Amino acid sequence: MKIIMVMSQPLNPNSGGVQMTTFKLATFFHQSGLEVHTISLAQKGHTMEYPGFSHSMKASGSDQNQKNLLELSRLIGNIQPEVVINQVPYLAKLRFELAKLKRAHGFKLYGCLRSSLFKYIDNIQEIIDRTFPKATHFFLKNQAIAYLLKWQHIIKHKRELHSIFKCHDKFILLGNAHFEELEYFVATQYHDRCEVIPNSIPKVDHELSRKEKLVLYVGGISIPHKRSDLLLPIWKKVLNELPDWKFEIVGSGTYLKELQQQIVDEKIERVQVLGRQVPDDYYQRASIFLMTSEKEGFPNVLVEAQSFGAVPIVFESYRLVKELIDHGKTGYLIEPFKVESFACQLIELAKSKDLLETNSKSALMNAERFTIEKVGQDWMELFHKDLNR
Repeated sequence: MKIIMVMSQPLNPNSGGVQMTTFKLATFFHQSGLEVHTISLAQKGHTMEYPGFSHSMKASGSDQNQKNLLELSRLIGNIQPEVVINQVPYLAKLRFELAKLKRAHGFKLYGCLRSSLFKYIDNIQEIIDRTFPKATHFFLKNQAIAYLLKWQHIIKHKRELHSIFKCHDKFILLGNAHFEELEYFVATQYHDRCEVIPNSIPKVDHELSRKEKLVLYVGGISIPHKRSDLLLPIWKKVLNELPDWKFEIVGSGTYLKELQQQIVDEKIERVQVLGRQVPDDYYQRASIFLMTSEKEGFPNVLVEAQSFGAVPIVFESYRLVKELIDHGKTGYLIEPFKVESFACQLIELAKSKDLLETNSKSALMNAERFTIEKVGQDWMELFHKDLNR
């Protein structure tokens, strides 16, 4: 059986969730004896070959460049796959090209949702505040303005979702929360064409490693998506209460230099910004894991942290997070962007050895649901069901 996975991002598993998810699935399919091809529409930024066969574009511009679409068509024609997995269905020109090729070659085409459908609606006021000049904020807090922008987004998104379903045989959601989000836009019209298959983690550390008094953040360092501007305000509020704890920030992004400068300017103690690293050693040592994101699809880093027994504290700013954390048992959910509440929970957890240990063990058990063996098997069952009808 031949499978093609298409993404717009470079072949670099450590540069983002889609890239890592694609890498793990390609590895699983390859090890399961399937012929797997990964096609990146990016021209640059590749760091390694993916398992099986890797292909990338010679021209810039992703799906906006007709040369890349012609190359994609050539590759699919040569490979003759049974299944094509589109990791970026919101790229219109790409999905139309894949739909055309599906009709010509007869493969099954799956589109994967990799982010929340409510990432705009749930954070509309935050987006308004960042997008428009401060002088206009008073006017834009008018509910009528927010309502107008919201409905403009809904109408546009409905049209886009109808197009996505028209082009793909199946739409893969990351959790049940995304069914509810989908219904908001297109009711239950496409329920029978959706499957829930989450992202995966490589493994679970079944024995708790020796934990340190370490708070950890792993991920992109940016605003708006990751709300990295809240990391240091949270840490400053817990410093005096946790004198023997330290904070390590692993990642890179557009807010990195500003974050580093703030540490220097304000002389913030016991915090290190370490740049992009392979995070396993940090997860292994960390007792507590922080996430400040305003939006996520399925945050791999959260489940990865749980798989090493690091207890997550996360803003409840996207709906899927409640499927990953059972509040007070496998981590903690905080009202979005309430820094004071976040800091109080961090202090309480760090000061209670029993609370930490109980949550840590439960987090390990929770992470078992997302191992690549279980998630990969869900994909294999989907292939079998669709190709053997």
